[in-house]
Amino acid sequence: MNVGSLPGYYYDEEKKKYFKIQPDAAVPPNARYSKSNVKYEQDAVKKRKLDHQFRAKQAAQTIERSRILGDATYGGLLSRETGTAPGPGLCQASVDRIQVSHLTRQDVEVRIPSLFAIHPTFNGAYAALGFGANVALYGSPWNISGRLDYFWLQPRISPEPRDTDSWSFLRAQRIVSTSVWPAKDPEMMVLLTDHSRDNVYVEATQFHTAARISTINRDGDPLWQCVINPLNPVSMAIAATQGVTNLPCTEHDQGESLSGLAETRSVDWLDASTIAAGTGKTVLLWDTRNSDNKRDRFNHGAQITALQTVPRSGSTQLLVASNRRLSLYDTRFRPNKPGNALLSFSLLHETTTLTMSISSRGLVAAATKIGADNKVQLFSLRAGRELTALDLPGRRAAHVTQLAWREDDVGAEYLQACVGNKLVKWGWEDPTEEVEGADEYIAEMMRHGGR
Repeated sequence: MNVGSLPGYYYDEEKKKYFKIQPDAAVPPNARYSKSNVKYEQDAVKKRKLDHQFRAKQAAQTIERSRILGDATYGGLLSRETGTAPGPGLCQASVDRIQVSHLTRQDVEVRIPSLFAIHPTFNGAYAALGFGANVALYGSPWNISGRLDYFWLQPRISPEPRDTDSWSFLRAQRIVSTSVWPAKDPEMMVLLTDHSRDNVYVEATQFHTAARISTINRDGDPLWQCVINPLNPVSMAIAATQGVTNLPCTEHDQGESLSGLAETRSVDWLDASTIAAGTGKTVLLWDTRNSDNKRDRFNHGAQITALQTVPRSGSTQLLVASNRRLSLYDTRFRPNKPGNALLSFSLLHETTTLTMSISSRGLVAAATKIGADNKVQLFSLRAGRELTALDLPGRRAAHVTQLAWREDDVGAEYLQACVGNKLVKWGWEDPTEEVEGADEYIAEMMRHGGR
């Protein structure tokens, strides 16, 4: 081993003496004191030290199994309570699988244009619909059964675009991405469109400002995703083909941008000031307080099609997807070679971006597409495995344009999807259960022309 006590000399442990380090051409092949061999040994020593530090840090962050679980008297009872015991007990994967098996589906057909996104609010809902060569943004009632009131939408579709107090048309053919703040009862909404100009639409009611339209990426690069900062909703992150933009929500300026990046299709906020972006095959972290403070953090090994911060992870975990893999990364661990993830799922989809959503209990919903086969797959981050695939309406289900975990008024979670011209909802409730007062509510709505 080269102890490195004297610069320019190699210490031979067997001969107990120093040798001057020589150029490779001046000594026999594989000589221990050749320059290349000494460098190799020094790199190996450095690698062993780094690996030791990583294992020590990993061990310090790992929760050790309690010894009492192995006790013959008390261990079995505790294992059954925590759902980790074999036999009568249930492992976490079984618990999650049984739970999602009780999801029931409800469909509401809008019947007219394509449905891009639905964001329920306390008094109604934002609905983004496709209509001819334009996109319509509606503010619609949301009836007490928690379903989209299509009775209200139907009579308000006219052959020509027009503006009213309740909805407006945008000059675009497609909604690329939507984001709201806060998620449960939105007060601000951002839409990206495929229009080359006026491609960012912002409506911010909590600041008492009128809806405004901005333009970024004037060169024509497509926009992929927008996410409002959930902790400080004065700015949003936008993923464009060749860059990432931090754009103010209410001020009329172009914000700050990182340009010249690899193809960027997905962004999210890791914390109040850090944007995580999937640029090419790597995850880029950008501290927006300083435009130069950015670095590649994880190498996913394939083109990233989606990226999202895991809820309730303390802003430390990211779920990253490619066309073949879904991987969980933790920023508390140092980056290493590709594939060094906490856990990974096999996932196949052929679209350029993956629509996915993570619930607060660690359930991941991903909308995959292979050929004409569209489906929604559920994964468990707690169990580390796929649970099931949810059925979509129709023999040949339409493409899923939005997928989001939501909470109702009592805090119960449900999964919402926009599929073609249908709003699909999976929840842990009986869809046939009659909601008290629903018929009277709809009748009252129709009597007043839907207002």
